Amino acid sequence: MVNVIAEIGINFGGNIDVAKDLILQASRAGCWGVKFQFRNIETFYFVGNEIGDAIVRSEIKKNYLTFDQIESLQEYTNSIGLEFGMSFFRTEDL
Repeated sequence: MVNVIAEIGINFGGNIDVAKDLILQASRAGCWGVKFQFRNIETFYFVGNEIGDAIVRSEIKKNYLTFDQIESLQEYTNSIGLEFGMSFFRTEDL
């Protein structure tokens, strides 16, 4: 048996309604679950002197999920029959 997990990651653009729509689309596509990414915006990435640094930091900040938002997305995901996952990039963020 193969389980397909939809990697939502940061594709919701920081908009919880878009995140929920992507979860719903994953369900309609027959996915087993969905997965988001978590980065601590206070410690994960600091802007340096490069233009790309500012872009990366901006995306991380825009797509940051609070614990309340994570809980809300998990509840929604489970309510439509999918599993919910979160990838952490560092153990201290877990």
